[in-house]
Amino acid sequence: EKGTTSVQQVLRYFYLRGMIHIGCDECSMAIRCFWTTLAIPSDVISAIAMEAWKKMVLSLRNHVPYPALVAPPAAASNAVVRFLNTSSSSSTSSDPEIMTIAAAAAITTSSLMDSNDLGVPAYMELVRACHAGNSRLFESIRTKYVTLWEQDGNEGLVQQVATDMEHRHLLHLSTVYSTLPLEKLQSEFVDCNRAKILAMLDMVDGLEAKVEDDGMVSLSKTTLINVENNMDNLMSMAEWVRKMDVSIANSSRYQHIKGEASRAPRGVEDF
Repeated sequence: EKGTTSVQQVLRYFYLRGMIHIGCDECSMAIRCFWTTLAIPSDVISAIAMEAWKKMVLSLRNHVPYPALVAPPAAASNAVVRFLNTSSSSSTSSDPEIMTIAAAAAITTSSLMDSNDLGVPAYMELVRACHAGNSRLFESIRTKYVTLWEQDGNEGLVQQVATDMEHRHLLHLSTVYSTLPLEKLQSEFVDCNRAKILAMLDMVDGLEAKVEDDGMVSLSKTTLINVENNMDNLMSMAEWVRKMDVSIANSSRYQHIKGEASRAPRGVEDF
């Protein structure tokens, strides 16, 4: 009927809105939009919904455990649930510690890039390697399916995942070593030269690093101030003060004091 809204239009709206939020670095709102796209009822699987799922798992990479990450959302349609469960069972390994780089290299391109699975198993393997903290396996999968990331327009998000992995590993190293040679630090990362390591030391939040003249690197964690949580606390306090003001203004004692004050002699500040 004329003037009605189709399911495809609703899917596109939330998907494109999520893309806008990603561009504005509003990850939480983007995830919410992609999640809504997956929750829209449908009898058949939608390519738009699966594209939203891909971007959602890349955005959620460090926030939830791997099994919960690739599981269908609670409100997802039956079509989405069946599709993701089938894709999950077709992925190469259920244990991220078992799968080796050699096993990843043995995966045929058709098994992860079949037109029927939309490349979803490849994303499952990529995120699994990320959660396992296996940077070499991650880099192997990332390189092998670089064409898929480019075709889906997700190459930038995959790069962000890789950068996050490097930063998390550097923070982990700061809990193991207080001082280590720069060459040792460089060997901990895949294809990472000296200049990139030095730049990374300045970029990682929560890390204080100092490179000595003799090539030794001192690492220590710093306390991060969570601006978002502080803002939530300030907003809660402001709401509490507002309610207190309303309560005081409506109290009989306040009205009595206000009446007494109005009958008092006028002070200098009243002129």
